Amino acid sequence: MKSKMVRKLTALFVAGTMMAAMGTTAMAAENPTNLTITKELIKEVNAYAPNTEFQFSIVPGAAGVTEDGMPITAGPEGGVSFAGGNDSVKFTDGVGQGSMEQTLSLVVNNGSFSAPGIYRYTVSEVKGNYEGVQYDETTKNFDVYVNSDGDVYAYTFTDAGAENGKDDGVFTNKYDENTGLGDLKITKEVTGNQGNKSQEFTFTIGVDGADGEQYHVVYGSENTVVELNSGETKEIQLSDGETATIYGLSASDEYTVTEDDYSSQGYDTTINEQDTNTVTGTLSDAKEIKVVNDKEATTPTGIVTDIAPYVIMVAAAVVLGFAFLRKRSYNK
Repeated sequence: MKSKMVRKLTALFVAGTMMAAMGTTAMAAENPTNLTITKELIKEVNAYAPNTEFQFSIVPGAAGVTEDGMPITAGPEGGVSFAGGNDSVKFTDGVGQGSMEQTLSLVVNNGSFSAPGIYRYTVSEVKGNYEGVQYDETTKNFDVYVNSDGDVYAYTFTDAGAENGKDDGVFTNKYDENTGLGDLKITKEVTGNQGNKSQEFTFTIGVDGADGEQYHVVYGSENTVVELNSGETKEIQLSDGETATIYGLSASDEYTVTEDDYSSQGYDTTINEQDTNTVTGTLSDAKEIKVVNDKEATTPTGIVTDIAPYVIMVAAAVVLGFAFLRKRSYNK
């Protein structure tokens, strides 16, 4: 009697354990991990984000084995895809941010797998050619686990070299000084004994770069901000000692800086010690330009020449008069 009771209790325990295991499998299927790609952009803080899309691809991976010897099968076409067919991300603005993130969602198509096993896909970024961007050229494995019933019960990015064998699915791009991005600094100086150091001088600035590219400009003692689009020009004003900085220029971006003509006010203008009021170039030509306005008034020398004889005569008379008076005083 007791043995029958023990057998019944044992059967109930085993059944309960199996149900718990099934519940765990179901939980894994309902709460999968790493179903997103994370795109990280590390950028110059004061530059706009690059005006380009970052695209990804998913293709069947190569067959192989896991660390514990389990076979890996190349995944069937269409087994993993991008949610809504959206395979790219784009960053906007970003001024004031040193890093930015966006995500892409993946979809595992349960009916694509006909047998239990581990199915591998590879995910990579499609390398673009946007100037100043360093693309992520890593290829990440994405594995799908299918059970004996043909159901997907887990999936994740994997990395055999990682401590837990998992990967976070993060792809990183750089867009900063390390990838060729740079800034142009304009410095204003007023010299000469007639130079008006409080006067505002008007400049016209422009940058020709990629279509749709924008540049962040900060100028003057008040740190006034101007947003400059590629191909357009803007006017700014600078006084003596003030600067303007155009942020986020890439190697081939061509800048033009022109100061209004102030020669009618008596100013001689030089840019980087050249007699000109306009300069065009790229960062390889100059990353800093100094604009000097000099206004020097010379004292007329003719006046001194005309009165010089009279000054000499007066001085001689004073000397002779002093000598004569001294002699008379001595004779007394």
